Amino acid sequence: MTDDHSMKRWPIWPLIALTFALVLLPASSQVIRPEVARWHLAIAHDSLVDTAYHRTQLAEQPRTEKHLAGYKRSLAKAEKAIERASKWGGKTSEYYSIRSRLHREKGNDRQARDDLVNAANESSPRSAWRRVQELANFEWRSDIKSALSHSLNAIALAEALDLSLERAELLNDLAYNRAVARIDLDEALKNIDEAIEIFDSSGLANIESPLVMLRDTRGFILFRLGRRAEARKEFDVIWEYFEDWKTEQLTMVRETKRTEIDIRTLRAETRARARSIAVIMNHRSQVLDSVKDADEIRALHQEILAFGVRPGPGLN
Repeated sequence: MTDDHSMKRWPIWPLIALTFALVLLPASSQVIRPEVARWHLAIAHDSLVDTAYHRTQLAEQPRTEKHLAGYKRSLAKAEKAIERASKWGGKTSEYYSIRSRLHREKGNDRQARDDLVNAANESSPRSAWRRVQELANFEWRSDIKSALSHSLNAIALAEALDLSLERAELLNDLAYNRAVARIDLDEALKNIDEAIEIFDSSGLANIESPLVMLRDTRGFILFRLGRRAEARKEFDVIWEYFEDWKTEQLTMVRETKRTEIDIRTLRAETRARARSIAVIMNHRSQVLDSVKDADEIRALHQEILAFGVRPGPGLN
């Protein structure tokens, strides 16, 4: 017979804790791991914004030690954050998209493209069109046939989701890229006409910004087709409100509250808008009469140069 008092009493709380750990940790891990991965991806994204900022500064002030060191540091930080996101199971569509940006920054175009393909494959049905279009935009400069296929796929995906305005935007991109590449110009005209029709039927036809971009695309395609007089009419329509639109574009970024825009991207955003304005002015200068409209052409070219861009056939 054993004396109860002689038995060693073990505390029960470790057993309870172990039971909770075995039951709850696997479930909580499924919640925690994706969140940690997203946190690392957010760091990677922010670091790539830093990288782009320092790269822009280096372009203006070559070999500036401060920005050279900042560029290398932010690039390394982005790479490390992406690696950590992968370890936490973060190989999502966003992961591949951000890693593609890293590869592009490092000049690894093949890996960048592969990651864009993975980003499209891993995306949700609701966002697949955007990822496919991202891939198409990347490929227009190197593989036109593949880019065209992906552009058409993105349009079909947007149509399936009944995203009419997004589809109009994609049609405009396709039409413009076809015109730049000088391919399928008749199809490009159909694309832009469909985009304008969608926009006109949306009830937003009086909003200047999209209308300027769509009409510019149509005018540029007509110019490529050799239909110069029709192209001129498109730009005459644009020029009725072009000055107001141009002023709005140049002031929009500067007037945005600091809480609504990353100050590191401000200069790049301003430059992108200025270049878009310069492209449209360049397109107009191409459809004008070189003799009768010589003064206007000269004035347009001077303004384009003031934006830091060189006018001519290569500006698209």
